Amino acid sequence: MKRAVVLGAAGFLGYHLIRELVQQEVCVYAVCRPGSAHQERLSGFENVRVISCALEEIGQLPEKCQERGFDVCYHLAWQGACGQERTDSVLQARNIAWTLAAVRSASVLGCGKFVAAGTICENQCGAVVAKSETPSAAFYLLAKEAAYKMTKMECQKRGMPLAWCTFYHPIGKYNRPDQLVASVILKLMNQESPAFGPADGWFDVICAQDLARGMYLAGEKTMKNDRYFIGSGNPKKLREYLELIKSCMHSQVELRFHEYPDDGLPMKYEWLDAEPFMQETGFVPQVSLEDGIAQTCQWLQRWKENAGTRHVKGHGF
Repeated sequence: MKRAVVLGAAGFLGYHLIRELVQQEVCVYAVCRPGSAHQERLSGFENVRVISCALEEIGQLPEKCQERGFDVCYHLAWQGACGQERTDSVLQARNIAWTLAAVRSASVLGCGKFVAAGTICENQCGAVVAKSETPSAAFYLLAKEAAYKMTKMECQKRGMPLAWCTFYHPIGKYNRPDQLVASVILKLMNQESPAFGPADGWFDVICAQDLARGMYLAGEKTMKNDRYFIGSGNPKKLREYLELIKSCMHSQVELRFHEYPDDGLPMKYEWLDAEPFMQETGFVPQVSLEDGIAQTCQWLQRWKENAGTRHVKGHGF
């Protein structure tokens, strides 16, 4: 791989992916929202050209970028991936359209492969539609699954290989404070007791540097299938992760379990099997979970100092 386009380049995963691509001596065209406050994250990288283009205008990207003949287009951009916007059915439907527009733009740009960020929770869509009540993440998950299926067809039509990379919970520098692990760390820092549900479901945490390395390999390698899970290779029950975070922080604050009901959505152990991706790409996670937690703590301490202490709500996991 010599040249790549990255959509959603200034986000959490975008930063780590570009860092990996630059280390691999790939020339990067980083597509960011106009006026993005996070664009400065990319200023220290060499061989990175920033292109301003809003997600809703991604179909116009070929007009903003005159270059052609890229090896890979990485699509990481998705509005409403966290928080209350997950419940916005109109916004989530628009994300599907924007993803398909990204495929068309990648084709015009002459990209040899389309690599997109999915979520392992796409597997929960069957349970989502079977429930009598609408889960909070329902529209987000259904949109992600629909985006994958339609992107697959769009890529096939254009003769462009697809790698749909799913994962569960990445952590590290620039982690959003409202993400589960980050929010727990913040509460422990503030000497607040975080509350959870049973926390007995399967979970997988991967360090952002490792996930970025995996996505680089997804673009670099020729693979048999078009959807893979990139994970730590060692999933655990959520409660084990939470107790490890507390231990790594040497915190005496109580973790309160069974404070919320279970969300009723299954997470099967076999869904978190990273072995197929590892075997086909040679991917091996390098960053220990303890180091990933430490890096996330360092980042959140900086975030607290710059943004001030903010209240983060409990999670019903």
